[in-house]
Amino acid sequence: TIVVFHCEFSQHRAPKMYRFFRDLDRKAHLDCYPELYYPNIYVVQGGYKAIFNHEPCKTLCTPNDYVSMFDEKFIAEKDESFRVYKAAWKKQKLKKQAASGRCRRAFTF
Repeated sequence: TIVVFHCEFSQHRAPKMYRFFRDLDRKAHLDCYPELYYPNIYVVQGGYKAIFNHEPCKTLCTPNDYVSMFDEKFIAEKDESFRVYKAAWKKQKLKKQAASGRCRRAFTF
């Protein structure tokens, strides 16, 4: 089995998922290192944009059209996704601080 991660540019989301996936596989095999369930995992260099701009691959893409995530059609969706991501990140950061005892504010009323 081959697992391939990609996002538009493969600069953040795909590499992050690659590391997360590899970490899960490593944890599942702590007792038999270096064995893995998925030894063949990859991140597409340059992301979907690079694949789509490569002529032989362009004909294999469905739909046969590339629209950047920065296109005006996606501004509202991108802004909402960023807002949700930022709120989740802040919540996770506060949880970590509270667990480590550094965040007294989380327990004061």
